[in-house]
Order: sequence, then C-alpha cells, then structure tokens
Amino acid sequence: MTFGGAPCPSLWGYFSETITDVCNTLIQCSSWDFMAFSDETSSKIPNPISLPNNIPFAQAKAMAVDIPVNDLGKVDVFIDDNIAITPDLNCNTTRVIRAIPLAIHSIARPVVSTDDIPRVDIISANKFQAEGTFEEVKIVLGWHINTRSLLISLPRDKHQKWSHDINKLISSRRTTYDVLESTIGRLNHTAGFIPMLRHFLGRLRQALFRSATNKWTNFRLCEISDLHICLTILDHAATGIPINNIVFRKPTTFYRSDASEFGMGGYNLTSGLAWRYQLPVDLRLRTSLNSLEFLACVITIWIDIINNKIQPEDCILSQSDSTSATGWLRKSNFHDSEESFIQMVTARQLATLILKSNSCLYSQWFSGGENLIADSLSRDFHLNDSALSKFLISSVPHQVPFGLKIKPLPSEISSWLTSMLQNLPEKERRLKEPTRSSLWHGSVTNPTLRPSELQEIGTSKTSQKIRNIRYWAPSATQSEKADYILSQPGLINRNQLEPPWIMWHRPTSWLEELTQGSTKTGNLRLFYNDSFVDTELAMFQNDDK
Repeated sequence: MTFGGAPCPSLWGYFSETITDVCNTLIQCSSWDFMAFSDETSSKIPNPISLPNNIPFAQAKAMAVDIPVNDLGKVDVFIDDNIAITPDLNCNTTRVIRAIPLAIHSIARPVVSTDDIPRVDIISANKFQAEGTFEEVKIVLGWHINTRSLLISLPRDKHQKWSHDINKLISSRRTTYDVLESTIGRLNHTAGFIPMLRHFLGRLRQALFRSATNKWTNFRLCEISDLHICLTILDHAATGIPINNIVFRKPTTFYRSDASEFGMGGYNLTSGLAWRYQLPVDLRLRTSLNSLEFLACVITIWIDIINNKIQPEDCILSQSDSTSATGWLRKSNFHDSEESFIQMVTARQLATLILKSNSCLYSQWFSGGENLIADSLSRDFHLNDSALSKFLISSVPHQVPFGLKIKPLPSEISSWLTSMLQNLPEKERRLKEPTRSSLWHGSVTNPTLRPSELQEIGTSKTSQKIRNIRYWAPSATQSEKADYILSQPGLINRNQLEPPWIMWHRPTSWLEELTQGSTKTGNLRLFYNDSFVDTELAMFQNDDK
C-alpha cells in the first residue's frame, strides 16, 4: 500500500493512529526495558538540544479543561507525522524516542535481506534523523514552536514568501483565481492560531467569487485595505503568538451586555465598571437589534482596553443573550454590502482590539430573562446613573458585581458609534415610547397604604468607642475575583468550558481508554448556537463581610 495513493489516504489513518496508540502504551508501560528492547533506528537520533539555562520559563495560564498529569511524555499524529513531547526528566527523552521506531516496526516490520518482494523501509532514515531530535524550539507541522517561552510563530521563510506574494497582489491590484485561492488558504492557515484574522477575509472571498467567472479580477480599494491588514497580522504571527492564547483557558475577565432599539449597555463582572448609551431619536431603527447586540459586546470590551484594564494573555469571556452576536464574536464573513456594513465594521474593530491587547476571546450565550442588569442598563434611561445603581443594588443584590459604578461612554467610542450609525440610511421613524426593563416593570406597584403620620422616634444609642480595632481582609485581586466568579453555581455555563467537538484529547494508553473513532459533523446552526442550554440564575455576593 503506497502512501498518498488514490485508494489509501483514509486507510492510512488506521495504521498511523494505531502506531501512535502503541507508542503511548509503550511509554506508559513500566515493565518495558527501553534500554534493552528497542529498535536500532532510534540509536541514530542525535542527542536532545536544550536552550541555555539563563533563559526563563514562561508561565502557563490556568486552563478550563482538565488535562491528566503525565510526567513520562506523549505522542500524537497528523497523517504520517508522529509528534512527541515529554518533560526532560530522568530518561524520558530516550524512552520516548525509542518507542516510536519500535511501534512502527512492530506493525510494519523492518526490511530484511531475506524478503522475497523488494521494498523500502517504512521509516525514512534521513528524515527521521533530521527531524527526530528532541528540541525545545522546533518546527512542527509548519509552525515554529518555542516550548521555553510558550510562543508559536510563523517560520521566517513562510513569512517572507507569503508577505512577498501579498505585496505583489497589492502592487498589481489584480489577481487570478488560483493565486487568490492560494493566498486565502495561507491566511486561513494562519487564522488557525490568530482567529481574529478571519474577520478580514470576507471581502477577499468576494473577490475570489468574482474571479471564478473570468479567471481573474481587479481588487477594490476596500480589498486592498484588507490585504494590508493581513500583512500586519502575518508580521504579528512571525513575531510570536502566546500559546496561552490558543489553548482552552479559564476566563480571567467577564463581560455581560445587552441592547434594545432605544439604547445599549454592559458591565464588567470582575471590576463592576458599567456603561450605557441612549440612542438619539434620529439614529434609532437604522440597523437590526442583533447588530446593536454585537456593538454592545464590542463596546464593553473596548472600554477596558482604553482604560488599560486588559493585560496581555488575559482570557475574556463575553456573554450576550443574542446567539447571532455570540457567533459573530468568534467568526464572521461579512462584506461591504449595505445590509451587513455595520456588522463588518464592528467585527473588524473587535479584531483590531483583541490583536492590540494580545488577549484571547470566548463568547457565550446567556438567557435574556436572566440578563437583568444589562437589560436595565440598555432601557432604564429615565433614571440617572446614581438612581439606577441604587435601584439595581436594591432589586437584584445577588447579581450586582462588586463596586458597581456606571460611567459615561468614552467620547472616542461614542463618536465612532454615532458616525457609523449616521452612515446608514434613515428608515421610517415610529413614534414609540421607550420600553423599560422587566426589572423596572416588576418593581413598579401601586401603593395601597398611606404613610404613617406618627412622629419618628430614634431608638439607637450612640455607639461606644472601641479600643481594639480589627480591620477586614484586603480586597480580592483581579485573579481572585475571577476564581470567585467561576466558583459560583449558575454564573457561567459549564458546558461552554468543555472542549468543542472539533478538539478532543487522545487517550494516553489504548489499554485503558479507546481512542474516539469519529467526531460530530458541524453545521451552521450549531456554529452560531453552541450554547443553547439555559444558564442558571447568577447568585454571588461578597462573603468577606
């Protein structure tokens, strides 16, 4: 069976996956004497290459999924490339490197002189010696990985080649179908580690669609602009992307937002900073409610970036009761048509903010019936900021974040928002009174009892001075607040923190746990509605009182 032959690619996985499972079983097998029982191919591998001791180790961030502790090492596979990693402890490197050739030859048998049918060895000795060395910095599947600094980057040769080809497209201002298809494929490859890049590929795909008819097309000015942005992102990929930003992380910053046809609002669950913006009458109904929900999500994040509250490698969780908005936060494919103009501009602004802050972003649907604070921020404009804060604290004290403070929208953001909405065509206005939040409607009742006319008599006595004064513990830090929020039942949808169906963990040993045979088939509905289970009512408060 030849690798790469027409009948073979799918069948080859049966063998390569099995070989990988045998490798992991050998590595974990305490009775395997790897010094005495091994394959001679492994003896040709050069010694491991380590970085100087004065280079510090980067700190890994807390993950949202449980990865079993394994001090011996592990092997995974992509088609025919076995990828091994292990802590440099004891004789781990020797153990792992001897497991791979032994597993391969246990299944495929090495070539011997007595073979009746001539054949080549299944292991390419030259390639194995060139690429099989254990290193802390290594190119794996086309990406340069530094396990000491926890950075993954685009190799220099790829960066130079891809950037050169994009610059040629910008200079010529035209392209053929094949060239543009290859360029989009490269950019999509990069987007695997920089997801925000996908927000800038929509118009390029429109150009690809145009070139499919005539085999070539001229670029529009907006498409040239997107190519320039892609060049900047390729530079960012060449510099290095923190691995902490591409794994399944525990969120460190939590946002909730909401929108109505009359305004928008949102707040930070960690810091308590809230905002709201009442849409002017002439700017209402110019775009869809889903677009306003998307805008509210982005503005809530934007405010903290302006105030330098988001640090590099922070993990952001944005919650909204709009399934469309939560989907657009992850990925979009908008172009510059009139109906999707505002979504496209908002998506590009989001991508720019996340790339600038060097952070990662998760999104989660949150039940609108329980998103009471954000709903009130986007509707109850008849109350001033102070009155609304008091109303929320008295109405839903268990949902109010620590130190709730409503601040006006920064002028930079309000100007951007107003300008964008003014560029949209004005639709027919409807004379409609603003609707208040469900929280406000539930609190308004008609009094049936008259106030007492009796004179108030004070019963409290003057408190005595206390000599031994005890102070409360210091306020929690940002990370401690994040841990506290995560610990509260019902605040965060735990299903959202599970790995999505496209990622799964290879069992360490096939003797204990079977490798997953298949994965679910994705579809558009599931993509935009990953979390459709109702989130329980948030109940949390400061227990340090």
